[in-house]
Amino acid sequence: MLALMTFFDDLPPEPWDSPPPPGPPALPAWEGPPYGVVPGVVGLELLLAQTDRLAVYLPELMVYPDIVVLRLQLFGRRSPRQGIESGPGTWRFGVQFSDGTKVTSYGLGFDALRASTPNAGDGSIGAGKPLAAFLQPQDHRLIRGGTTWSLEYWLAPLPPLGAVTLACEWPNIEMGLMTATIEARAIRDAAGRVRDLWRTDS
Repeated sequence: MLALMTFFDDLPPEPWDSPPPPGPPALPAWEGPPYGVVPGVVGLELLLAQTDRLAVYLPELMVYPDIVVLRLQLFGRRSPRQGIESGPGTWRFGVQFSDGTKVTSYGLGFDALRASTPNAGDGSIGAGKPLAAFLQPQDHRLIRGGTTWSLEYWLAPLPPLGAVTLACEWPNIEMGLMTATIEARAIRDAAGRVRDLWRTDS
């Protein structure tokens, strides 16, 4: 085997006046977390609900300048029966701020209804700009042998100071209303720890 000191020629230098590639576009809050931004994190380890069939766990909040990402884990004791994800008794999750603002979501995943967040545009789910505060359901996955759901929600705007109430229920599996409160101060403090990785003055 022959060992060579060099094989590939050096690439020609790029022109100094070559413009940099464009960065990703800025997203409004209702389209998700911003690119290139590391969130502030609020560690909760919150067991929001527990019954003999289901436990709802919220490990943390990821806080951006204008939006909070919540990722819930729903641990089922056994595989769910057919049809519990739909109908009037489906999964429900909501958040209420100290000023009375309340946002709710019914159902799982992208087909879930944002009951208290009407949209501009054609009126369909996910169309247009939300007119007020919103709780936008995102991805949901059934994992670990079909007994655990992973749910993600986008919440905006950041809550005012005071108590923030988290609520959930799932009548289809006999889980009544469960609530817990956290302090908005922790969320707003986390927003102050957000890092913009490639902030420029231009």
